Amino acid sequence: ADLQQALNNDTPLTTLATMMANYLSVQRDASAANMTHWQDEIYTDGALPTSDMMVGDMGFLSALRTNADNPIYFFEQAWYGNTTPLENYLRQGDYRTVQNLANLDVCANSNVNIGFPYPLTIGSANVGGCFSSIGVQNTLTYQATGLGAVFGIPVAITETFAEQTVGFLGTFQLYDANAESNYTLWQGYNVAIDGMQLHWANNLVTAANTWETQKADYEAAYAAYLAEAAQLRADNLAEYQAEVAGIQADKQRYLARVEEDRRAARNDLILLRRELADLQNQNATQEQITAAIQQQAATGVSATTNLPTQNNNTSAADRGRALLESSRRAAPEAAIAAEDFAEQFRVSVRGALNIGVQKELNAQALDFAE
Repeated sequence: ADLQQALNNDTPLTTLATMMANYLSVQRDASAANMTHWQDEIYTDGALPTSDMMVGDMGFLSALRTNADNPIYFFEQAWYGNTTPLENYLRQGDYRTVQNLANLDVCANSNVNIGFPYPLTIGSANVGGCFSSIGVQNTLTYQATGLGAVFGIPVAITETFAEQTVGFLGTFQLYDANAESNYTLWQGYNVAIDGMQLHWANNLVTAANTWETQKADYEAAYAAYLAEAAQLRADNLAEYQAEVAGIQADKQRYLARVEEDRRAARNDLILLRRELADLQNQNATQEQITAAIQQQAATGVSATTNLPTQNNNTSAADRGRALLESSRRAAPEAAIAAEDFAEQFRVSVRGALNIGVQKELNAQALDFAE
C-alpha cells in the first residue's frame, strides 16, 4: 500500500527504490521465518509411552505379547527387526511417518520381597531387567523361590512370574513430507527474495540516485541554457531593432538629401532656363549688331537706329564689339551649366532608383524579422 501510494504521488525514484529494498528485506525475513518453521516440522522428536504398563499376570502378559494393539507387542516385534507395527503405533493416527528409531529398549520391574510373590519368599532371579541386558524372555518375567508345604512337608518352590510393570525406552522422529515440501518452497522464496533484495539495495538504489543526480544536473544546465538562449534572443532582437531603426534613420536622411538635391536641381533648372533665355536674347542682339555692322560697312550709313538701345557715350561699333565679346564669353558658361545640370539630373535618377532598391531590401528585412 505504501509503495502504491508512493507511485501515485510521483515519489522520487531513489525513495521508491529504497522502499522496495526495505519491503524485500521484510519479505526475505518472513520467508526465512517460514522456512525455519517448516524445517523444524520436518523431523519431530516422538514421545514414547510415559507410564509403565501394569502386567503382573502371566496369562495377561501372554495375551499382551500376542495382541496387535498394545506397545509390548510392538516393541517386541521391533526388537526382532519388524518396526512397522511400532511405527504405526507411535504415529497415533498422525499423517507423518516414523523414522530414525534408535536406542529401543523395554525394561520391566517387580516389587519382590519376603512376602511376595510367596508368603515366605526366600529368593528371586531376573527381576527388573531390560531387553538389552537379559533378553526378551527374561525381561518380561522373573523367577521367585518360596517356602511352601506339600502334604505338610516344607519344600522350596521356584516359579516364573510376569513382571509387575513394563516400561519403554528409545528415540524416534516423526517425518513430515508436507513440511519438507513447504520448507523447500519457502527456501526457494528466500533465496529468490534475498537475491532481489540485494540487487535493489546494492544496485538499483545506487543507480536511481545516480540517475536522479544526473537528471537534476541536466535540468539545471538546461534551465541555464534556456535563460541564456532567451537572453541571446533578447539581445539579438534589440540589436536587430537598433539596426532597423538606424537603417530607417539613414533612409530618412537619404530621402531628405534626395529631396534637397531634387529641389536644388529644380532651382538650377529654373536658373538654367533663365540663363538660356538670356543667352538667346543676347544671341539675337549679337546677330542684329553684326548685321548692322555689315550694313554700315557696305553702305557707310549708320544703322544704329536699328540696334537695341545702348549707352549714348559709346559708338555703335564699340557697343557691337562689346556685345559680341559678351556673348562669346556667355556661350561656354551656359554650356558648362547645362552639362552640370545634366549630371545632377542623372545623379537624382540614380538616387531614386537606389531608394526603390533600398525599400525592397528593407521590406525583405522586415519580413525576415517577423
